[in-house]
Amino acid sequence: MENNLIKLAIGGKTEKIAELLATSSIDVNIKDSVGFTALATAVALNHYDVVKLLLENGANPNIPNDKGNTALHHAAENNFLDIAILLLNHHADLNATNSFGNQPLWPAVFYVRGDKTKHSIVELFLDHHADPNHKNNAGASPLSFAEKVGNTDLVNLLNKKIA
Repeated sequence: MENNLIKLAIGGKTEKIAELLATSSIDVNIKDSVGFTALATAVALNHYDVVKLLLENGANPNIPNDKGNTALHHAAENNFLDIAILLLNHHADLNATNSFGNQPLWPAVFYVRGDKTKHSIVELFLDHHADPNHKNNAGASPLSFAEKVGNTDLVNLLNKKIA
């Protein structure tokens, strides 16, 4: 039955998930073979309504997959701002580190580096006190990466939040 929850999350089947949750004692935080929960799956596939439903039914946004990525990491790397807001409103941890030592701000900076229209998710994380100087396992920070790739706008944004 738990496998069904993840399959339904993949398909974005909000109504069927609601029915399953209402009629069974399913573990909403069950993982698949690579450590993805239904929530992380729904986040990665941008199924906002499924994410909302799962969170309202007790899904934990801080459960990491086998690489240490949480749902917020997936929202960050895909620039899913609305989902990131929803996750933060349900106590997603901005300080969660994956197996590379990256917190969610890292993929947000990495994947938006050249596109000014995608800075909103970086701003959101900074407004929630993400640390642009947090160093990953390679000793790099989101700020040092933005400096390295020469993205002045992103560097200024990150520095503004440090001050």
